Amino acid sequence: EENITGQDLTKLAISGGGDDNGNGIFRPSRILLDLCSSKYPSIDSDAFARAISALIAKGYLSTVGAVKVEGTIDLGERTCSLVDFAGQVEFLVSHQLLLSSMHTLCMVIQPAPSFGKPDHRHFGSWDYWSKFLSSLGDRRRGSLLLAVSQLDKLGKDVNANNNSENQAKIHAEREFSSIKGRSSGAISCGNPLELNYCPDSMAKTISSIKRTLSKSLDEVAHSWWVPSSYELIADILQCAAKQKSSNHELPILTKSELMQEVDAFCKRNPDCSSLLTKIKTDAQLLQRAINYLEAVGDVMHACDEWLLIDPIGWFSAFLAHFIKDDLAVSTIQVDSTSLRRQRGTVNLKDIVQALKHEYKSPQQHITQIMSLLCGLELCVPLKTNEQYTSSLENFTSVS
Repeated sequence: EENITGQDLTKLAISGGGDDNGNGIFRPSRILLDLCSSKYPSIDSDAFARAISALIAKGYLSTVGAVKVEGTIDLGERTCSLVDFAGQVEFLVSHQLLLSSMHTLCMVIQPAPSFGKPDHRHFGSWDYWSKFLSSLGDRRRGSLLLAVSQLDKLGKDVNANNNSENQAKIHAEREFSSIKGRSSGAISCGNPLELNYCPDSMAKTISSIKRTLSKSLDEVAHSWWVPSSYELIADILQCAAKQKSSNHELPILTKSELMQEVDAFCKRNPDCSSLLTKIKTDAQLLQRAINYLEAVGDVMHACDEWLLIDPIGWFSAFLAHFIKDDLAVSTIQVDSTSLRRQRGTVNLKDIVQALKHEYKSPQQHITQIMSLLCGLELCVPLKTNEQYTSSLENFTSVS
C-alpha cells in the first residue's frame, strides 16, 4: 500500500551508534515516525526500526517460527514437503512439538564462516541442533543431514586470509566426523552437504540437495507401506483446512466432522468410495489412519477430540506472534497495544483484540486456541479462563 521498496529502507531507520556490547542501535527516522503516527498508530516504531535494520544488515528477515514451503519436491517415486524451522532458541517451544516424529528428515545448516570461530553467532549450530533433535527421541537411519552454507562468502572479507575456505572446510569436516560418530546411525552420508549460493553454482547446489534428499528418503522410508486410503484421508483434510482458512476459521475437526467430510468426498467421487468404506465403518482402522497422519505431520491430536490440520503451518505461525524476538516482525511484536507490554500473564480479551482480524468469530476461535495450548501444557488458565500464564521462558505471557 505504501509502495516501499528495498531502496527505501535506509530512509526508515537511522543508526544511533552502538551499545556497550558493540551492537548497532537504530532508531526510527522522521519519515517512519510520521508514517506510523498518521496512518499506523498501533505500530511500535522503535521495534519496527530494529526489524528494518536487521533486514538491511542481513539482506533477509529471520524465519519466524516455522514456514511450510508451498508445494512439494519430486524425489523419484516419492515427494517431500519442506518446512523452514527458525534457528533461534526462542522457537524451541514449537520445534519440540513439531520435530519429534520419526517420519521426518532434518537438515541442520551452519554458515561456513562460523566454523572454527567461537565468537561467531552461528558457531556450534550443528552440535547444538543435533543434540536437540537427539533429545526428542530416536531418529531413523539417514534422517539427519548436516549442511554447510554461504560458501560463496568465504574469502570476501578483506581481513580474511587466502586459506579461509580450506580452513573452514577442515573445521567442518572435523565437526562432522565427531557428530556423526555419536549419531547412532541417524547420519549415514559420508560428507556434509555443501550449499554454494553463487549464481554460477546454484544449479549444482540444487541438484546436490535433491540427490542427497532422495538418498536419505530412500533410507528412511524403504520399509514404509502406506494404504491409498490414508492418502485420500490426507487430501480430504487438506481440502477442509483450505476451506476453513478461506472462512477465517480454525483448521480443526472432530472425528465425527472428519467422517462427514469423508461422506461428502465419497458422494463427489464415487469411484474412490470403495477405498474408504472400511475406514468409515471400523473405528480402529480410522485411528490407524489418524496415527499415520499424525506421524507424518499432517494432523495433531488436540484436546482429545480435536484434530488440528497442518499443525506445523498453523501452530508455529500462531506461536510466532508471542515469541519475544525484537528482530522479527509480526502482528503483535510491532504493536504498541497492551498485549505487547504484558509479561507473566495475558488477558484473553487482549489476545482477541490483537488477532480479531484473523478469525471469523474471534472470541470463539481464540478461546478454542487457548484451550488447545492449555491441553498441550503450554499455558495455564487463571480466573475462569479469562487470563493465562505460562512456564515458557520466551513466551509473551512470561516475565
